[in-house]
Amino acid sequence: MPAALNNAVDPGSLRHTISIVAFDGPRNASREKTERLVARVRASVVAMSGQARYMTQQYAERASHVITIRHRDGISAGMKVRFGPHVYGLVYPLDPEYAGRWLHLLCMEEAATATPGGGP
Repeated sequence: MPAALNNAVDPGSLRHTISIVAFDGPRNASREKTERLVARVRASVVAMSGQARYMTQQYAERASHVITIRHRDGISAGMKVRFGPHVYGLVYPLDPEYAGRWLHLLCMEEAATATPGGGP
């Protein structure tokens, strides 16, 4: 199994801080949905290799990155992950063992902008 989707995750590999946000609730004055912080957690951010991309096609054929975090409830497709200047759209959250230990977030990179609060 590719390292990005390995079930045996080394906790030391969670060396980045990411923010997971949801866009919901009432729209603001400029008709944009408001952003709500869901979690700020430690994570491993890895660009997917060809083999990993092939293995995940059944879940998310558009995914370009795998972000691994400790399992937590309330994470769903459609949320955004902010990591420094990068913004990823969460395509599919995958619990590889259904054991509630780890969560692989299959994501597609959307933008790279200077965003405060999601940095490494």
